[in-house]
Amino acid sequence: PVLDISNPFSYAGCEFSQFTGKHDQDGKEIWEGDIIDFDIQEWGGRGNIHVVEWNEESAEWSWGGGITSDMEFRKVIGNIYENPELIPKG
Repeated sequence: PVLDISNPFSYAGCEFSQFTGKHDQDGKEIWEGDIIDFDIQEWGGRGNIHVVEWNEESAEWSWGGGITSDMEFRKVIGNIYENPELIPKG
């Protein structure tokens, strides 16, 4: 990667992700761009998949609903860079 001196937080061909300050049910850090699934204990089954994104309007992390205190029921299953096939369609 090449450093763009006009923007010290940008490298050509790279994107930076922000740590949300939260961990999933396995203690794994949850980062912007992570793909998470909701745990069977909370939702009765897998398949409720969401991408972690920053919501400018509400100035908070968005991960498909719920509140940040219930992150122990989420599981990081990949991220948008390495596992784009996991991103929900539609």
